[in-house]
Amino acid sequence: MSKGIKFFMAMVIMLIALPFGTNVVKADDGLEEGNYTIDFTFFKPGSGEESIMQGFTSDAANLTVDKDGNQLVTMKFTGGSMIKDFKVNGKEAVVIDEDTNEDTKVFEFLVENITEKLDGEVSVVVPGMYDTTHDVELVFDKDTLEKVIEEPEEDPKEDPKEDPKEEPEEDPKEEPEEDPKEDPNGEQGENNLLKPDKAHEINYTIMHEDGKNPSISNDFFLKPAKLFEKDGNYYIHLTIENGDMIKSLKNKYGKALIVKENSDGSVVVQLRVNNDLSDMTLSMHIVVPSGAIPGFPGYDEEHDAIIVFDEGSKKEIDIGDHMLIGTNNSDNKNGPYVEEGSSNELGTGGEGKTEGPTNVNPDKDLNPKTGDSNNIAFYVFLLVSSLISLGFLVKKRQFN
Repeated sequence: MSKGIKFFMAMVIMLIALPFGTNVVKADDGLEEGNYTIDFTFFKPGSGEESIMQGFTSDAANLTVDKDGNQLVTMKFTGGSMIKDFKVNGKEAVVIDEDTNEDTKVFEFLVENITEKLDGEVSVVVPGMYDTTHDVELVFDKDTLEKVIEEPEEDPKEDPKEDPKEEPEEDPKEEPEEDPKEDPNGEQGENNLLKPDKAHEINYTIMHEDGKNPSISNDFFLKPAKLFEKDGNYYIHLTIENGDMIKSLKNKYGKALIVKENSDGSVVVQLRVNNDLSDMTLSMHIVVPSGAIPGFPGYDEEHDAIIVFDEGSKKEIDIGDHMLIGTNNSDNKNGPYVEEGSSNELGTGGEGKTEGPTNVNPDKDLNPKTGDSNNIAFYVFLLVSSLISLGFLVKKRQFN
């Protein structure tokens, strides 16, 4: 859909949305017809401080003034999937474009006067964690107003002809062939993987350390877990989102072992559990770097939680390609002991985080890719805010 058609549709929608009998919005500041760019800021109402929403806007706003003086603002947000609704002075802004790959969303709305402060409402929804509406004050910086000079389109007849000569193709024979004898997992990795005797799935809940209510971090532990039996002992694989902020996770058997780091930022860890599946305390260390959010001093705390299993949900599954991680550290009982191999312990500065040895599912990408820093900061901010309101102290993903 062309920009012209989008603009026309947005104008029609906005005009229909106006109450019956209302006059068309006019500009009061003498702007001439044309397209402009202008900077803006979201403030916390009445405080003069920037709103957290400012970190999730992209570039300057676009301002279009038509021949009748109507002013139409176009504004892009990052983290678009979280922004469900945007109002300006009580009127719905129209979504005219959305990019799911880049996670952006573009809104359009009419204003009466670009120099006046506008009241805004932004509805933010993070499934399973956060759902609220933020009040903001929208202020445009008229000193940054700049008219867009549209350059005339080039005559295609005047374009220089492209050189029809094509680059010579590389001789495939010159490319080095891979040595099929090389094992990308490495000899050490093979010694670190062990086949379980049995495999199960089981549901569980991460409870607050008081044992009375689910922890705020429970939603960040994906269900169900994989439960494995090996030589009469039980081991569990837990998948936890945003693993980069989890610096350590321990139970009475020792440090958790890293099974796999996924491309979406989640991490799979292995712990030994009681054979009777009784409740077990988990000790966690969570670090949110200073500066992840403007003005946020960071978070670096250790705390406990309790993992509670739903024994009624336990069901046996095929072992398939599932593998347990062994450890050469005889003091750590979270994996079967092996004579050789890496420790793969979480909280040892990345030791054992190799691509090959920890892969229990060869079809998955083991190279972790960090998501957009703004989106991560936003999730952290929301979690911190909700924890404070609950009286906890930042129990973000209680995985330590």
